[in-house]
Amino acid sequence: MQLFLLPLSRQHNLIYCQRLAKIASERKLVDLITARVSRIWLNWENSNTRWQQTLTRSGNRLLQRIPYEEWGLKSIPPLSPGDSRAGKTEVKVLFPSWILDEEEVPRILSQMAAERQTLDARRLWICICAIPFTLPLALIPLVPNIPFFYLAYRAWSHWRALAGSRHLEHLLKHNLARACPSPMLNMIYTAGLRDPREGSGNKVPEASEASALSPRLERAAGRELGPAMLIQRWNARLIAEAFAVPELTGEMDRAIGQVEQAVPVDTESST
Repeated sequence: MQLFLLPLSRQHNLIYCQRLAKIASERKLVDLITARVSRIWLNWENSNTRWQQTLTRSGNRLLQRIPYEEWGLKSIPPLSPGDSRAGKTEVKVLFPSWILDEEEVPRILSQMAAERQTLDARRLWICICAIPFTLPLALIPLVPNIPFFYLAYRAWSHWRALAGSRHLEHLLKHNLARACPSPMLNMIYTAGLRDPREGSGNKVPEASEASALSPRLERAAGRELGPAMLIQRWNARLIAEAFAVPELTGEMDRAIGQVEQAVPVDTESST
């Protein structure tokens, strides 16, 4: 696997884990269950049954409200005690070096690994303790026990985020997270700085053009100038395409939407 450390704004970063493809015999039970649930959910989204359409629309709105930090940590797989290689293999951390200094990467990762552990553990147990109170609803015929499934999903989600943060913490503790500056990320971030708004002419700049813009990008990240947001939706999609990680498109889109609501309007860049 490899990790992406992607700045969203001057104060917000997203972590995402790209997992290597597994053969079927190596897939864990939880992965098979997750894939099965995802297929059912997709079928319900495309269903002609009204209650299924209503349920999936409401559910998707709730999913969009889950913090992007939780989604990012969930992408990191739990440590596998039965795997002799687990927790012993060096993992690359790709990041745009024109925005983040290499020396900053371990500190940022350490903060990400630690800041949500208490929260996820507490909410995990709240969901588990609340689940028994939803069981009587299963006696109602023809109506799915929505509160049960929601609490079960949120319990699983908090557990995965907690397991991901502990895996990340393990990598840092044993010096297995290797910061790797990415020229491709540098160029894609530069493209967003040069063309903040999506248009037909948007493209990744050539290396020479990106190098010429790099001082401006570094100053923007250093709060001397530039937008509060360091990436746009259109060039976030380019990251997913460049690294062949289609799932990253949705993760970035959700994270950017949440951060745009949190960051102040940058009056300097709008004048």
